[in-house]
Amino acid sequence: MRPQCFFRGPCPAGGVHTNDSTTDYAVVLSNPSAPGQHGWNWCHKCQGLFFGPDMAKSHCPAGGTHDGLMSGDYSLLQGVTNSPGQHGWNYCKKCAGMFYGLNTTSSHCPAGGTHDGSASGDYAMLEEGLDLVVWNEGPPNLQRGGSLLWGSDATTPDLRWLSGGTSTHIHVLPFHTGDGSITVQWLSPGDTWVDFSYSSLPQNGTFANPFPTFFQGVGAVSYGGTLHIKTGSSPETGDVTKAMTIQAYNGPVTIGHP
Repeated sequence: MRPQCFFRGPCPAGGVHTNDSTTDYAVVLSNPSAPGQHGWNWCHKCQGLFFGPDMAKSHCPAGGTHDGLMSGDYSLLQGVTNSPGQHGWNYCKKCAGMFYGLNTTSSHCPAGGTHDGSASGDYAMLEEGLDLVVWNEGPPNLQRGGSLLWGSDATTPDLRWLSGGTSTHIHVLPFHTGDGSITVQWLSPGDTWVDFSYSSLPQNGTFANPFPTFFQGVGAVSYGGTLHIKTGSSPETGDVTKAMTIQAYNGPVTIGHP
């Protein structure tokens, strides 16, 4: 989840925060199964992230303490040296806020002076568009009666993206001992719709605004998803190489014949 700031909050250095020379960060919101340290909150007064259990002793640049009463529960990865994301983020024991530890000496803490990360572990912030992470919903078990964890045609249990959203799983395509490469694919459930008689706009693959051709639907459907085709016919021909379920809707469907 990427927090949406509709205005820039006050900065302890004066004025408001700027987003110059920065990237967007993704954090997990209200997902109790997510790994990491839970209890982080969004402050609606300053738009900052702070540790909710320390709200009563926190300091907000907008005045008083931070206010997380309008916030969900955010979880952040802490102390995992090989985790993805930008490392070096710290908890400030003076204001209870999150700050970038590598810039401590030039920071400004609303409690006065610079931030103090001496009581903090190392936090990693996922960078939007760069870090795609999944975690296991349960103990992984890819074995199929043997000792190979990643066996031919093996499929993982359901996984969930670290940022939440649609569950997925990994499928190892069949291979033979000695093969030079192994191919894996992400399989995510999802619905895509096609209607050969639909000619209006937009055409985005939803039930109300389906794609008008079979191969537009094939290209758009997620691996492991379902392509629904409303009754009708199309002379299209070609190969389907993506794993999917194809279902006719409300009557027969003919493809490949005029």
